[in-house]
Amino acid sequence: MNGGREAFGGINRGRIIFPDDSGLILDLQAGEAPEGGSDGNRVTDFRRDYSGIGNDFDVIEGPGPVWREEGLNGNPTLLFEGDSLLTMSKELIGRYDSYTIISLARYSGEKRGRVISSSNNNWLFGFHQGSVGSWFTGKWLHKGQMDNNMDWRLQSAVANLDGNNILISWDNGEIVHSGEIHVESSYRSIGKMSIGGWRGREEQASECEIARVLLFNRALEEQEVKHYEFMLKRMYSIMDYSPESYLD
Repeated sequence: MNGGREAFGGINRGRIIFPDDSGLILDLQAGEAPEGGSDGNRVTDFRRDYSGIGNDFDVIEGPGPVWREEGLNGNPTLLFEGDSLLTMSKELIGRYDSYTIISLARYSGEKRGRVISSSNNNWLFGFHQGSVGSWFTGKWLHKGQMDNNMDWRLQSAVANLDGNNILISWDNGEIVHSGEIHVESSYRSIGKMSIGGWRGREEQASECEIARVLLFNRALEEQEVKHYEFMLKRMYSIMDYSPESYLD
């Protein structure tokens, strides 16, 4: 793709190229080892937005996540041990703004609260109280299903608020929610994203692991979502993927 930005990650320097007009505003990944550290060290000074926009998680509660050099098939990951929360000092997505989120993450222990949430709104995506496929935007769109294992989940959601207010989400490629929502006083959006819990490190905290979180400030078309899912599957060598189904 011409005129695009490359977001690098992984020991094998796998890459995803994002067009300049992709709308990417956050690319959370483990990236390089912490300064002066190595595998198993805590990330205490967190600047991990690789989108080039500068939407860093600049607020850390607790000792910080653990940097794992080969967390997922040779690619580095961030391991949360249920004692740390990452969030930011500025809002990513406003209340009535469209967005798309794509995440590759998993529960990694017995403490299973929220994984991807908001420190200033009652919003969550992907994981909640041991369930996967969850999505809460001030009210439940999908509560998800209980999942007691520690498998990696590739989960995506599109909130299109530019007319019909259609919200769609996928869990490992399967649609788990699709429908129109009435945006009213109870509706909540991402605001200040948080990772590892909710509004503080002791509130609905999780033992979890993050490989990648992508956030776009627009509603991607379904084929665009499939394309980025395909690229993540190929980069992290996860799940079965078919170029015919993901790159039509």
